[in-house]
Amino acid sequence: MSRLLQMQILRQKKLQQSKHFHILLRQIDRYKKKQNQICKQLRLVFQKEKQDSYNQQRNSMIESYSHKLSLILYIYFIGIELIFSQNHPFRNQNLRTNKNQI
Repeated sequence: MSRLLQMQILRQKKLQQSKHFHILLRQIDRYKKKQNQICKQLRLVFQKEKQDSYNQQRNSMIESYSHKLSLILYIYFIGIELIFSQNHPFRNQNLRTNKNQI
């Protein structure tokens, strides 16, 4: 009789353990799903930060290039203005030599 009782107790324990095991498996599945969701959100955040960083770098490069270009154009136009102005030394020399030749 005690043997039969021990067997029943063992079965109940195994059943309880299996129930607990299944409950634990479900909890693990829930945690895995939550972890996957968090990982996806983090990936999106990092991707956005990377894109923002890239955009910021690109904008700073564009700004520096546009600044350099504006300086080059400014110097170029000053040079053109000097060449066509009457106070330019080469122009005055050319005028003097032309007057002397005449």
